[in-house]
Amino acid sequence: MSIFHLETANSFSPSKENGKGYVGLVQFNEGSANTIGTTYAKLKAMTFIEQMDYVKKYLQKNKDKLTTLTDFYLQVIKPNAVGNGNNPDYIVFDESISVPDNGIESNLETRKKNIQKEPWVTKYGYASNPPFMKENGEFNNTRQAWHYTSQKNVSRRGFDNGKTTVKEITQVVTEQHYIPGKTETFTGRCKNASNLDLAGKYPPWVDIAIQEEAKIIRESTHCQYIIDTYHKSTDNTKMTRCGSEKDAERSNAAWCGAFVAYCLSTSGHKYQPDPGAIWHGKVNIVNRYKSGALKGSPYETQEIWGKKYTEMYIGGIVEWHNNGHTTFIVGIDKSNSKNYLVLGGNQTNGVRFWTVPKTKVHSYCIFPIDYKGDLLPLEEIEPKDLSLNAIKYNEGQTS
Repeated sequence: MSIFHLETANSFSPSKENGKGYVGLVQFNEGSANTIGTTYAKLKAMTFIEQMDYVKKYLQKNKDKLTTLTDFYLQVIKPNAVGNGNNPDYIVFDESISVPDNGIESNLETRKKNIQKEPWVTKYGYASNPPFMKENGEFNNTRQAWHYTSQKNVSRRGFDNGKTTVKEITQVVTEQHYIPGKTETFTGRCKNASNLDLAGKYPPWVDIAIQEEAKIIRESTHCQYIIDTYHKSTDNTKMTRCGSEKDAERSNAAWCGAFVAYCLSTSGHKYQPDPGAIWHGKVNIVNRYKSGALKGSPYETQEIWGKKYTEMYIGGIVEWHNNGHTTFIVGIDKSNSKNYLVLGGNQTNGVRFWTVPKTKVHSYCIFPIDYKGDLLPLEEIEPKDLSLNAIKYNEGQTS
């Protein structure tokens, strides 16, 4: 992750380009991409996880010599130097050396190939990597130096015939990029690796809801998280505290609609901004503020956020017949075909899978109007089909 932070200009983006023919987490060029069975264009189109397979394949070329963080980075910028990560005086780049063509080569295609090979990498790598110029005055010094690819002198940083050592590279990687990279490292446990296969199969807000369910969100342990995270997507009115089902003022602690809004908005889709459950059965956006007035009674605006369907589809927003609860429908209960399986927030004070009678909900579901994906018919499933450790609860059940 330290290397990704450095190579992607702090972005951790698998599609990051440097404008010089390099792309991705470790800045592959076309040549290095070809050596691991892919192309520059394919790498640019990959997700982080997809590209990691190729990063692994590339790094494993010198796996027996990768004993230090610096060695890992040398595999990226100077593979033939791998194994010298513990030798601070080892010279990685050296502008003073000669190259077979004496720096002059008339054919552009030949130059493009040469600059990726030794000894051209050693000679021209010095000026191309100014972050490693750590000698006094080296980074701020500018001079006219030969640019091999363009075959002309250009303004470059550094000293004439300068050198880059392992010590300088180690200093940059560890002091400037290790901590930012460390903060991006996943330290948890993947509960169900097969969940990755579901990505893209269902509407994206279903994936987000599944991720939240896996966190075991409960009011007793996540009250502030619920207020700060789920209600961040809502306006008009906010949950102010957590409360029990017996609370006479439960409306002050309701968040089923906020959970729906959070999942939709996080997936980049339109949503109902009012957290009231009743309004999630309406396709018009509800507001509680009129121009120049304080908060008042809720009213429907002319703006549309959703589209209503009279058939049930995976990921549809559904609402109880009494308009007191809203949630996502994800399937038909495999063990009881008379029940739907729903996934939502504020389901017995938590994010849970519930099995509920089909007669419990209105006979329609709503999708955001900007959703362009497929409408998938309901299938008979169990929560474990979506998340390995998930539990199926009945309404009101806590354990």
